[in-house]
Formats: sequence, C-alpha cells, structure tokens
Amino acid sequence: MHKTLEIAAVLALSITLKATAANGDNNKGATVICKILKLAATASKNEPDYSIPQGDVDYIEGLNMSLADPSWSSQFPLDSKKSKTDAKGCEKNDKEEACKKQWVKWQNSRFAFKEDSTRPNKLAIAEGKLRSHQGQAAAMHLAMLASKAQAISGTLTTQKVGEEIPTMAQVIADLQSAAFCEPKSDLTAAKLCTVAGGGSRASCCTLGQNLKALCQALVCLCAKDGGSGNTNSHCNLGNNAQFNAFGANNIATHYAEANTKCMHVTIPALSSHAIRSLAAEIKALETAFADAAGDKVVIGKAIATTFCAAGAGAACIDLTEATAAHGQQNKEIPWETHLHAAADKLQKIEDAIQRAATARHELTVLKAQADTIYKHIAYATVQQTPTEPTSATKAVSAPEAAKQKQECQGLTKATQCREKGHCKWNSTDKTDGNYCELKEANAAQQQTTKTGKEDGTPKEEGKRYSEKTKQEDCKDG
Repeated sequence: MHKTLEIAAVLALSITLKATAANGDNNKGATVICKILKLAATASKNEPDYSIPQGDVDYIEGLNMSLADPSWSSQFPLDSKKSKTDAKGCEKNDKEEACKKQWVKWQNSRFAFKEDSTRPNKLAIAEGKLRSHQGQAAAMHLAMLASKAQAISGTLTTQKVGEEIPTMAQVIADLQSAAFCEPKSDLTAAKLCTVAGGGSRASCCTLGQNLKALCQALVCLCAKDGGSGNTNSHCNLGNNAQFNAFGANNIATHYAEANTKCMHVTIPALSSHAIRSLAAEIKALETAFADAAGDKVVIGKAIATTFCAAGAGAACIDLTEATAAHGQQNKEIPWETHLHAAADKLQKIEDAIQRAATARHELTVLKAQADTIYKHIAYATVQQTPTEPTSATKAVSAPEAAKQKQECQGLTKATQCREKGHCKWNSTDKTDGNYCELKEANAAQQQTTKTGKEDGTPKEEGKRYSEKTKQEDCKDG
C-alpha cells in the first residue's frame, strides 16, 4: 500500500515538473495574443448606420404647416410649387437668400401635406378650427416640436462635418497592423505573418531589432526551442518543427502551424473597451528578469544569460528597450501603438453611433407627440375666435365673392376644398372631381354687397349694416 502511494507521488511530481519545465508554460500569454489575432482576422469592415429618419423630421414639419394660421400659410400655393424667386416677404430681410430658401422649405412642407392621406387618420382640419384659440395653441406647440426636430437633425449634421468620423476599415487596418505588422487582404493562415525575423532567434524576438508584430511574438513564445529532444511545447498549439530559421517564410510557416488552435479562442465583441482591455492584459504579462548578464523585461520563459536567444527552455520576447531598464530613449512597442490607435478610432465611431441612436429615439417621441396634438385638435369641438371671423362668415365685396367662387370651382380635391372656409364639397362619396362650390352664405353676401363701390369697397350704408352684430343694433336702421 505504501509502495503504491510512493509511486503515485513520484508520477504526480514528474508530471508537474514536466509541465512547469516546458509544456504549456506560455499558454496564458499565447491565449491573450490569440484573442487579438482572431479579433483582427475576423472583425467586420461594415460601416455603421449613423442616419436618422429624416422622413420623421419632414413629417413633423408637415403637420406643423398643416396647423399654421391660414392667414399666413395661404401664401404658400397648393396647386403648384413656386421657386424661391416667388418667395414673399424676403425683400427687406437682412439674409434675403436664406429667407427665400426657408420660404421654399415651408412651401414644400405644406404642399407635401395637402392630401388627407398624409395626415394622422387622414384627418383634415377646417380653417375655422385653425383660427380658434385651441387651434392656435396647438399650432404653437407643434411649431415647437418641429423646431426641436430640426435642431436634432441640424446638430447631428454639424457634428459629422465638424468631427471627421473614422471608418471601420481604418480600425481594422490598425488592428491588423498590431497583429500581422500590416493590413491584410489575404487572410489565409500561411500568408498572415510574413515578417522577416533577422538572423537569429534573439534578433527575431527582441524589441528594437526585428520584433514587429503579435503574430511574430506568438511564434517566439510557442515554437520548439530545441531542448529535451525537441519535444518542448510551450503553448500546446501544435508547433512541430524547431524554430531555427528566421526568414519571412519560416515565421509564416511556424505561425500557420499555430493558427488553427489559435483561432479557437473565445473573443469579446469588437469594441474600444475590448481592445484596450486586451492591450492591458498583454502589458500585465511583462515580467522583470534579473541576471548577472543584465536586467531584462520579457514575456514568456527566459533562461539565464541568453534570455530569449536560442537554447533549451527559452521561449520569450524581450521588451527591455521599451522600459526604464534600457537606460536610453525607449522604443515604442509596435502593437501597443496600433492597438491604442484602433481603440481611439473605434471610440469615435461608438460615440457617433450613440448620438445617432439618441437622435432616432428623440425623433420617435417627437413624432408621436406631433400626431397626438394634430389628432386632438382635429377631433376637438372648438369655439371660433370672435375677433377673427372665418372666411365663411366674413362679409366680402362682390369682386371678392366672385373670386372666392372661382377659387372653389378650381379645386378638384375634397381635402383642399374643405380646408377653405368659404367652400363646400358637394359630394358624399367622391374625393376627386368638380364638386367644390362656394358656400350659400358667401353667395348671399355677394348679393348683399353688390351695392358697393366699383372697386369692391362697400358703401357706407352697406358697411354700417355689415358691422352690426346684434339684432337690436339693426332696429334703428
């Protein structure tokens, strides 16, 4: 029994010692490096969508124009669009050209929303309701929403112009430069790590000499070192040949042998945080190695005197020249520079994505609010504004009444006809055609005001009676 336990203890010790000496002693470093290599080889170059629904901005502005006071909005024609040369009220504006452009935008918004089908529940709102106190309050609220929507759209556009957003292609180029020394169009394993390593393992694996990329660092950490009958495997990634030739093709071959297992690591989703975290993990692997031959900073398994040079048990990269131990101007670690550049670019992209997402959400809320306001006033029963009679009740001159009649008869859409307070749509089932007529009240007014002057201005007699609003006011003549 005791003999069996002794044998078991010896076997366990031998296994532990073997693992410590050569097998898998660089697995941790290899895993971190492989995560970055896989991220660089598999990340998508597809550009994010920074767009916002401009249609929502236009929709809110269209509803805004639909609720505008008719005495103002009537300057924008509904029969056909005018050019900016026809813009009204811009002659005395300090910024005449900008005024004309805005006039055209308002015209286009009103024109686009002249049909019932463009509005919530296909609802039309008569002029009288638009002139009411409730209608004016709703119009002011909608104008505020339209202003907010325009501001959101304008701010996003200004930010795009003021801050150039990097592309995903630029991010991937930096990632691949960190991983493979340069951007790669061919991602086959044999062509990923074509880096010249110099004339020795020490030269290939030392910063400031020929160490350029993480794929090369992986070979330095994992390739056979020639010790223990050429069986040492520092990363268990399947490297079969001894690493004793250092040309670009040799390094490419050694990397290709490790690539299959390397690409099986689990990686985080691509983000600036993920890149910075992996860069920090690599930094944390750096180890001080003190020896009579000098002080070194390495990643991996170094041996006394020769450190990362060829020799039994050596498998590391020498980063001393990037540290204070170098005693001279420090060298930059190439992959660190590229990883931080990739993270910074990706951070700007992520910020732009977040701004666009926020803008989309805000516009969705504003659109819903605009719909609610429009439907509320469309369904509401309102009291007409007494100080601002509608065109249906306003006394008009004979020429004006004739003009109104002609205007009504020229309208062929039910929506357009009903919007005019002095017109009526004389059909219950048709929405198109010649069914628009002058309301009877307006026709009667035409007869009443025929006694006016030739220029259409009522005579004093007619004017006096037209201004009387109460029955008792008319009794005294």
